[in-house]
Amino acid sequence: MIGGSLQYESGVEFEAQSENLVPVSEVVQSGTVTEGANEFRLPFTIYGLFAQETLGWNDRLFLTGAIRLDASSSFGEGERWQFYPKTSLSYVVSELDAWQRAGLDRWMPRLKLRGSVGVSGGLTSIGPFDRFTNYTPESYEGRPALQPSSQLGALDARPERQREIELGADFGLFNDRLAVEATYYTQRTTDLLLNRSLAPTSGFLSRLQNVGTLTNQGFELLMRGLILDRPGQQWTSTLTFSRNRNEVNGLEEDVLIFPDSFGLVGAINGEPLGIYYGSSFARNDNGEVIDQNGNVLVEDDNDLWRMRDGSPTEPGDGVPAASGEDRIIGDPNPDFVASWTNNVRINAFEFRMQWDAVVGQDVFNFTRRLAALSAFGTLDDYERELEGDLPSGYTGSAFGIFEHWVEDGSFLKLREISLAYTLDAPVPQVDRMRLSLSGRNLLSIDGYSGYDPEVNVAGQRTGVRNFDFVEVPIPRSFTVSATITL
Repeated sequence: MIGGSLQYESGVEFEAQSENLVPVSEVVQSGTVTEGANEFRLPFTIYGLFAQETLGWNDRLFLTGAIRLDASSSFGEGERWQFYPKTSLSYVVSELDAWQRAGLDRWMPRLKLRGSVGVSGGLTSIGPFDRFTNYTPESYEGRPALQPSSQLGALDARPERQREIELGADFGLFNDRLAVEATYYTQRTTDLLLNRSLAPTSGFLSRLQNVGTLTNQGFELLMRGLILDRPGQQWTSTLTFSRNRNEVNGLEEDVLIFPDSFGLVGAINGEPLGIYYGSSFARNDNGEVIDQNGNVLVEDDNDLWRMRDGSPTEPGDGVPAASGEDRIIGDPNPDFVASWTNNVRINAFEFRMQWDAVVGQDVFNFTRRLAALSAFGTLDDYERELEGDLPSGYTGSAFGIFEHWVEDGSFLKLREISLAYTLDAPVPQVDRMRLSLSGRNLLSIDGYSGYDPEVNVAGQRTGVRNFDFVEVPIPRSFTVSATITL
């Protein structure tokens, strides 16, 4: 197979704002206060050429090789075109005559071993104009002028490259009623595109550069079991499990803080990507958290710190103290992610239930931090200080200790549950009618003090994750539907 692709996107945003419009009028210039107009244009193009060849031998051995040649308009001409090869090999062991003669097909009727290696790139990892030193129009003494941005251009920036090696096995047990897919992978991403801080004497604050490497190693497991299989009755249960470990290396700086991360998220050599880095609690020589007078504090069930040896008696007792230095205070990367899905069909009824679990991730609860201040005090932390349950000055001191607002974001969620009923030819002219009732995000079992640990103010960014900053939680929804086939 040989082919090509062309992807072109063009977007235009225009904004004009006006306040105190006269009655009835709906045009911008009718207001007494008019803000300046803003416009942004987004042209973007990706070119691609590809070729792939697959060879098979005796329905056992399969070899696939492919190449891609891609280019993105976001990068400079010198680094625009990139070459990405890949290959994969699989062998169906259970088709061997020796396998069947040995009787192994009775307990494992299907076994396939597979492996692959390939390279891919981040063609959309930067914006269409990020490679330039951009300028914005300004007015200087009544005359038009241009003001350079704080970010220096990077015409030599090139796409991030990821090389992945994957090894796996697919097999069936118990007459193929249990299917298993197991995969181990290792990924190495080079030329990470990160914003580096520049010396003020350069006239700029940052520059986009290819720095550092990111390594991912993980294991994925899928188990699908046919628990019940009778005429008109079937029950299938599927369990998935994945575990990933990533590590950043090759940075010249000890700590590289990401922009738009509240100054708290960055990359550190030898640590996972997106680690939380900020002010921490003061601790004694034994590593125990202490208050402003050196008393040992212990954490209660509400993520609050209290004196181990009684109630506060002196000013500063029970009030946590800051260490005066920044360090790693949390990690948004989970230990593992799992899902359990069950599909049951009994005659005309169909039932589905899915549970999702994320274990070991941290969440930065910025919402709770803001609400602990007197100006925004609307949650438990500030109210408990007013009621005397917390010592005076507690929330003011804890506000500047970012470690205090990092919480365990592990959760188990009932992601979906549905029930459907199918009628065949219920009335003339109708071949089939299916009625269904479903609900999503019905239950969350977690110890998070906020509304939902599955939120992130940064959207889908891979660097800045699990920030709860007055975010709307994932909604609980119910759906009733009817499908009619004529």
